Amino acid sequence: MPDAVDAAPRGTITVTVYGDGVDRSPGMPVPGASVYFVEPDNTTTAITTGSDGVATAQEPDNTTVWIVHHDSSTTYAIETYEGVQIGDSITGGDPTPLGPDTDAGTAYIAFPSFSDATLYNLALSCTSGTRASTSPIAEDFVACAQEMTANAVVWATDAEGNLGYTSAANVDLTAHTSSGSALALPAFQPGATIGVTFTNLPSAMGQSNANIYARYTTGTDPTILQSIELDEETLTDTMSASGPIAPVGDHTRVLGVVYIGANVYAYNYDGTTASQLANVTIDASAMVHPAATWQYDAATSSVTWTQEPIGVDPTVVQSTMSWNGAMSVGWSLTAPYSGSPSVALPAFPSALASLALSPIQAGYRQVDLFSYAGKTYHDVVVGEVAGATSWHIGVIPP
Repeated sequence: MPDAVDAAPRGTITVTVYGDGVDRSPGMPVPGASVYFVEPDNTTTAITTGSDGVATAQEPDNTTVWIVHHDSSTTYAIETYEGVQIGDSITGGDPTPLGPDTDAGTAYIAFPSFSDATLYNLALSCTSGTRASTSPIAEDFVACAQEMTANAVVWATDAEGNLGYTSAANVDLTAHTSSGSALALPAFQPGATIGVTFTNLPSAMGQSNANIYARYTTGTDPTILQSIELDEETLTDTMSASGPIAPVGDHTRVLGVVYIGANVYAYNYDGTTASQLANVTIDASAMVHPAATWQYDAATSSVTWTQEPIGVDPTVVQSTMSWNGAMSVGWSLTAPYSGSPSVALPAFPSALASLALSPIQAGYRQVDLFSYAGKTYHDVVVGEVAGATSWHIGVIPP
C-alpha cells in the first residue's frame, strides 16, 4: 500500500503586473509588486515581481491569485482572481499604454461643398476629430500605427436633414501637412441608414428603453469613423431605432445603456461584428439575470443579491469594495458564478490580514455581473474575451 497519496499535479502559473495608473502608468510593468498564490488547501506562496513585472510559481489548478499594488505607503489596490489553472498567464493592472499626446504634425483635409450644409465633421486616424465650416480642415495628429495608412471621413447634413459623406483610405498624413498639399476628398455621396432592433425584451416587467451608439471602424484602426446615437423605448418585447450614417468601415459596434422594467435595471451592452452591418439585431434574452440589492451574509462571508429568473447566468462575478482605516484599500475579486446569487469572499492571505476589514465597513460596495457570449469564466481570467458580445449589470446596496 502506498505510503502517501500523490499530490495534485503542479505547473507554471504566470502573472504579469502592469501599472494601475498610480503605482505606475498603464502599460508599464511594475517591479517589486507582491503576488500571492493561494492553493485550494490555503497553502500560500509569495512572489515579488521582477523588473519585467512578472511573477511565476509552480501551483495546482484552481489556485487563487492575489496581486497587490502599493500605490503609496498607506494606499493599496488589490486584485484577486479565483480559479486560475496550470499554464495560465494572467494580467494585473492595466496593460494598455497611454496613447501618444505629442503632436507629430498637422494634416490638411480638403473637400467639396455638400448642398447647403454649413458645418462639416471630420473623423481622421491619429486624431480626435473635429468640426469646421470651411475647407480645408487643419487637424493636429499624433504618431500612431495608422499615421501613414490613415482613414478619413468628412460628413455633413443639409437643411432637410439629408446626410452626405466623402472619404479616403490609406492616407499618409505626413504627405498632407500644408494647405498646398491638402488631401483632396472626392464628391459627397448620399449617406445610408443603420437600424438596431432588440428582440425578446421582458415586456411583462414594464417599459424598456435604450440609449445606445452604433459605430463603424476599419480593421485594427481604433478611430471611430462613424458614431450615431439612437434612443428608443417600448412596452412590447421588441424595440427598434434607426438613423442616418456614413457607410465607411468594416466593423460594426453597438454599445450603450439598456433599461429594463421601467428603469429598475440598467445594463451596459457591447457587441462587435467584423463586418459593416446596416441592421443589427440584439436578443435581449441573452442578458444576464436582472439583479439588485447587494447584501452581506456574515455567517457565510458571502455577498448576496436578488435576481429575476429571466436571462442567463453570469459568465463572471466581480465584487468591488474599498475602505479607509489605518490603510486605504480597494479590493476587486473576480470569481465564477456559484450557481446562485452569491459570491463567497476568500480570506485575505495572512501577510495581508492587516488590510482587511468587514465588507459592512466598506465605503464602496458593488457586485458586477457580466455575461460574455460564447465565453467561459476561464476565458475571462486569461483575458480572452475581446470582441465578445457582453451584458453587464451592477448591484449596489439598497
